[in-house]
Amino acid sequence: MDAHHLITVKKNRNIPEFRPGDTVQVNYRITEGERSRIQPFIGVVIRRTGGTSPAACFTVRHIAKGFGVERTFPIYSPQVDSVEIQRYGKVRRAKLFYLRERSGRAARVKELTNVPEWRKAGVNLPPEEEVAELQETLEAEAVEEAVVEEAVVDAVETEVEATTEEATTDEAPPEEAVAETATEEPVAEEAAAEPEEAATEEAPVDEAPAEEATTEEPAAEEAAEEKPAIEQPEASEEKPKEEPKA
Repeated sequence: MDAHHLITVKKNRNIPEFRPGDTVQVNYRITEGERSRIQPFIGVVIRRTGGTSPAACFTVRHIAKGFGVERTFPIYSPQVDSVEIQRYGKVRRAKLFYLRERSGRAARVKELTNVPEWRKAGVNLPPEEEVAELQETLEAEAVEEAVVEEAVVDAVETEVEATTEEATTDEAPPEEAVAETATEEPVAEEAAAEPEEAATEEAPVDEAPAEEATTEEPAAEEAAEEKPAIEQPEASEEKPKEEPKA
């Protein structure tokens, strides 16, 4: 990609649409030290290159004292002040290099008498002063619209703030009532919680005898188990004695 494809240029409004074969007058600006002057160059356009890109240019051929002189001008150059079309040529080629081999009347290009309107459309352009005035008026209108919109937004914001302040002042007493009820509810909850705590504290006192009864039962069982253990040796001592064998 070339660098000129990344550059956006503004077209000169003093350069109309022209084609190869047209006789044009190019007013080129020349600077000499601190001075600047415009030098006209009249000739036939023999080619155009670049299309509508920023690198577009055209070549003009002029015969001076029997010698052919060709100059190439960039269309978007700031040094090109203006281009004036003097004649519309009737040709069937895009590049008229065959004129270099001709001289005299043979080097002339036929004039196009019936010029179509679509070729004249690019010639009559509005002056730059009118365009600048239109731009200024549009900018002024845009600024006025922005100021009006800001004023409307400020008025709406002030109305919203006033309504919110009134709403907050009206809703203040209910908030106090809600706060009072919120403070009373914990007191009621504490009063309801006190009887429950008292009941939980009294429950272990009633259950104490039941635990003692449970403790006494194992003691009775141990006593019952110990008694047979004492009587068993007495039963073994009372065994019948064996009689002596004859």
